[in-house]
Amino acid sequence: MWLEMSRHGEDGSRHSFEITDNLGQLLIELPFSEVFPPPRVHQASARRAAAKLTAATTARSHSLAAEIASLVAIAQRTIQETQLVLKQARLIS
Repeated sequence: MWLEMSRHGEDGSRHSFEITDNLGQLLIELPFSEVFPPPRVHQASARRAAAKLTAATTARSHSLAAEIASLVAIAQRTIQETQLVLKQARLIS
């Protein structure tokens, strides 16, 4: 059972052996995690997953930075236009 889960990369630590007496009464429950080591994650696949996550995070950061720069430029134009309108309003009154 444990070997089958390990082959599929599953963590069997949530499962356990139940030891019963001849009447079926539970005597002890022994978690797999106390008997077997956790399945190993291949370092290469872990590195690939980390690189993929890093690339996605970097791309998202660049996208957000570009969006912020665009919004700042819009805000600056709006402030300039507002200042111009206020200046013109003062000249009229």
